[in-house]
Amino acid sequence: MGDFWSHNEVEAIVADYFNMLGKELRGLDYNKTEHRRNLATLLNMRSDGSIERKHQNISAVLIELGFPYVAGYKPLRNYQQLLYEAVSNRLKSNTNLINLVREQINEPAKIPEIDDILASLVKSPSIPTLERHNLRTEVRESTTRYSVDYLALEANNRSLGTAGE
Repeated sequence: MGDFWSHNEVEAIVADYFNMLGKELRGLDYNKTEHRRNLATLLNMRSDGSIERKHQNISAVLIELGFPYVAGYKPLRNYQQLLYEAVSNRLKSNTNLINLVREQINEPAKIPEIDDILASLVKSPSIPTLERHNLRTEVRESTTRYSVDYLALEANNRSLGTAGE
């Protein structure tokens, strides 16, 4: 087994990766392990780890090209030029995938539907007087330590991220 992947191996793994990416973008279920096992039969004695790293390399190329990648394949930037060329060429020829991504980017963020938020309210538990005083002191101390409302920032970031996806 050589260090560099052959042209046929690169084409096979890129095709399989784009297959998974298309399914993910459409919201369809798929099994990465099953894809990897089927792909291994087409490759020259490549280990599971080698295949996984090559998937990560493809993610890095896609990011460099300004394209989304398969969730779970964290980008790994050290890739061969042949892989970059194969991914780039496949992107150029895959207008369906490009249009799918364009549609999702332009789609507005979905607002969750809530029937009646007040129906979910319940009566707060009663706290004995001594414990209530200690609890208020702890809450006051903890809120004065932080000058940034991290929960509000996280909610805003999550909304922005959802809108971006």
